[in-house]
Amino acid sequence: MPCLRKRKVSDASECSTTKSDRERYCNDSEYRQKKLKHLKSKYCNETEFREKRRKYSKDYYASNVQFQKPVSHYSQVKYKSNVVFQTRVREYSKKKYLRNPAFKARIREYSKEKYLRNPAFKARVCEYSIMKYHKNENFRFSTIKRGCEMYAKKEEQKAIDVAIAYFHQEVSRGPEFVCCVCHRLLFRKQVRECRMGCYEDRGEQIAALARKCITNRYVHVCGDEKCANSSDYSPGCKLWICPTCHRKILCGKLPEESIANNMHLVDIPNQLKCLNSLEQHLVARNIPFLKLLCLPRGKQNGCHGPVVCVPVNTADVSNILPRNECDDKMIRIKLKRKLTYKGHYEYKYVHTDRVRNALKCLIRSNKWYKDVVINEQWINSLNELEENVPDEMEEQDVFEKSEEENDPEEQQEEDLTYIKEQSGLLSDTCLQPVDLGSEIIDQHFEDVLNVAPAEGNSPVKLLSDKSNEAKCFPVLFPTGGPTFHDEREEKNHIVTIS
Repeated sequence: MPCLRKRKVSDASECSTTKSDRERYCNDSEYRQKKLKHLKSKYCNETEFREKRRKYSKDYYASNVQFQKPVSHYSQVKYKSNVVFQTRVREYSKKKYLRNPAFKARIREYSKEKYLRNPAFKARVCEYSIMKYHKNENFRFSTIKRGCEMYAKKEEQKAIDVAIAYFHQEVSRGPEFVCCVCHRLLFRKQVRECRMGCYEDRGEQIAALARKCITNRYVHVCGDEKCANSSDYSPGCKLWICPTCHRKILCGKLPEESIANNMHLVDIPNQLKCLNSLEQHLVARNIPFLKLLCLPRGKQNGCHGPVVCVPVNTADVSNILPRNECDDKMIRIKLKRKLTYKGHYEYKYVHTDRVRNALKCLIRSNKWYKDVVINEQWINSLNELEENVPDEMEEQDVFEKSEEENDPEEQQEEDLTYIKEQSGLLSDTCLQPVDLGSEIIDQHFEDVLNVAPAEGNSPVKLLSDKSNEAKCFPVLFPTGGPTFHDEREEKNHIVTIS
């Protein structure tokens, strides 16, 4: 058989085998061995040929799935049996891991998944890491550095930005959960789900007490499946109870704050809801005088000093309100402690019909207004005095002026107190008055009604008078109760309800 290398052929002609050569390659083993030996020799000696064969193999491996399986299997078997090949693959993988970011990320993800799924691999990695930590100084230094960085990240979570974000997340839901016993609005962390079975298992006495205290007033009841399958954070679809009421019911005691202990709230009628602060003072039987100061934080007011409650005659106040013929029926009223004082405590527009309607509603429903009688036959006595008795008005003005001149210190002290309570400091100048709104109203309107309902009356004791709370705030207690002094099964204390 002639030698294959006697004739010179090009690389292209060698690569492009004919059909007869393929059949001979498959059938003749001696020819096949010589052919393989020749290609191996050429692959090792010629660089260009070797690069072409590599590129062709890579392309063929990427495009042909059936070719990938035997090659992968052959590589795995060779990696386990051939130490030289194993070392060469490891060195190549290390270099590729350092140079190729995509290959590095893929290997990391694969290692993480294998570490979670394979316990043997996990134990081997831990053992290797411990050994490497003790023997390799660089690895130990990098591990300590990484631990310090993780600790620094945890400390950063305590920064103000993280704290504010956590606070916003915690208060994303406000006090929307109503306790079914005391009807207080609470946050989610302040309530728990109320289950009747928890009380029925403790005996008949506790079960009867639970049925007496627990109400379904604020529970949303409907046939919607969404409400039935609502989450634990739905405020209106389940019964909620606060820990205080829950603990006392389990102990067999009636909670002091419960609705069953005469601590319920009465619905406010529409005639009283529409009143502003000055109108509420006009219909009240007692007016509380207290000094409020702005607290340094929270923009809330705090009570400073004693509280003085003075009784008033509500019918007299209603009778002096004029009956205007205009449609708006609004008048300007200044509320004072004494008519002779220049300063006032409150200055607002008052709707006369609202005051009379509120007073009529209180006469019908409030037990402390049963003796109040409104004079329906009102006569404008002020106009009669202006027309018929002008001299008496002038004498009264002269008398009031003489009283002010006789007691200048009291007037000065009253004006100073008014300025401090209205603005907080003496800030009036020749350019800006103390109360800019009142100054504008006084310049554009003429008629201002001065009212001092509590003038000439003696103060009442704040805590000894049991009706004082309902008389001071009739809008909050439309029926005159229940207040702090009402009779209850469990006595309340100021510390308890504060």
